[in-house]
Amino acid sequence: MLTDAQRDQILGAGSRTAVEWFAENSPTVDLTPAPSGAEPITVLGGIKCRWFVDEGGDLPDGMGDLTVSVFPLDAVAPEYRTALAAPRCDPSYDATICRQGRTVGDTWLLASSGWMLVEPPTTQLTAALDAVAANLADAPSPVPLTSSPEWWTFVGCDELGEALALSDLLGTHYFSGIWEGSAQFEQKILESAGVEMVCQYSSDSANIPADRDFSILTVTLRPGAASAGTFAAGDDETATLIDGAQTAFVNASGTVRSTDGTNVLIVASEGDEIEVEVVERALALLRG
Repeated sequence: MLTDAQRDQILGAGSRTAVEWFAENSPTVDLTPAPSGAEPITVLGGIKCRWFVDEGGDLPDGMGDLTVSVFPLDAVAPEYRTALAAPRCDPSYDATICRQGRTVGDTWLLASSGWMLVEPPTTQLTAALDAVAANLADAPSPVPLTSSPEWWTFVGCDELGEALALSDLLGTHYFSGIWEGSAQFEQKILESAGVEMVCQYSSDSANIPADRDFSILTVTLRPGAASAGTFAAGDDETATLIDGAQTAFVNASGTVRSTDGTNVLIVASEGDEIEVEVVERALALLRG
């Protein structure tokens, strides 16, 4: 996506890919996710790359990384293309992420950077978009995978929570929404395109069922992802049998990844161990 010379010009010497950075700074962190089929942006025919800057570079204060994503133009709703046409910054929990998008022919590019920026690093975002736009001439256009009737379709997160009867797990008035945060533009784009929906729910503190603890539940749906890539166990996962799942794995923290052979469902819980129960309910609901 960017040549070494382009990276040096934009980020200064010594920038590293995400894999290189984590190997050096957090060697106990395995950045390679367990195969869950195709990533949502890949289902769209796109690609995403991330680089970390070297300390001491002549860059805006708070700029720690650069991510560039390439989407088919038609996969990105006009409202998001408009919202990101000029550089802007938005909160992401305790960080700030700045973004800028650009249309190039039948492709839409998104450049983003964080963590503690006080204003957009416009020079770097624009330079990254310029470089990737120039490189597109030698790359094939992104083409989304063709959907099939087996692909899941989305309802709203509120409706999904109600259909899953989460009130008996999280309390009558459980909260539906990102816990102490907000959905990021990338998440909104993927959901609008129909390739990933991330819903988060948290317990009703005042009415938690007697046999339950406070929990934050995250349910991720990825239509078509399993049919477009490998679905296999990660190093810390073991196979488990779940009603409705063709294949399912659970890791040491209890997160369950499952597939019906076409789609992928990922359920994680901070608190009660309710992942398997939620997966079974969700698969039964989604298969109709």
